[in-house]
Amino acid sequence: MLAAGAYRSKWPAVINRVKGRVIRQQMFESAGGPYATTDHQLRSLEIPRPAEAVLAALKDLPQDESIVFLIPPDLPDPHLIFYTISYLTWPRPFGKLTCGESPSPIFLSRTAGPVKWLLFYRLNVPADLTPLARQIGPHLALVPVKELRDWRSYCSPSGS
Repeated sequence: MLAAGAYRSKWPAVINRVKGRVIRQQMFESAGGPYATTDHQLRSLEIPRPAEAVLAALKDLPQDESIVFLIPPDLPDPHLIFYTISYLTWPRPFGKLTCGESPSPIFLSRTAGPVKWLLFYRLNVPADLTPLARQIGPHLALVPVKELRDWRSYCSPSGS
């Protein structure tokens, strides 16, 4: 039988070894850095460092122009990606349109300016807008719009 002090002295070494392995494993799976959690939440974009890619695409956009995030109706949980991208678009007004559900976008801010940008997630960009699209990986495209048309015209699933 071990003395109480000997019993306690062995456990910190075991716990530290376990913690070290867990920490190394987590760092191996993540690129780390200031956007590690955001990158994890955006992993469905299937690109390296997705937060930085989204920020790079948005950097030249005026802060008073609204962005609408268009998503297909069959996504199992669209809220995580929507709110994560809305965090990255701040302070720009950011709205969401779920194709087949909403007749018009729902904005997070009441001070939404004119919609000048569409962010297509897992949807095909309409053919007439494709030349203007800024692809942010295979599942996300940022498209400028001069004049909005019926929202349903933007809702063509990409099949991916």
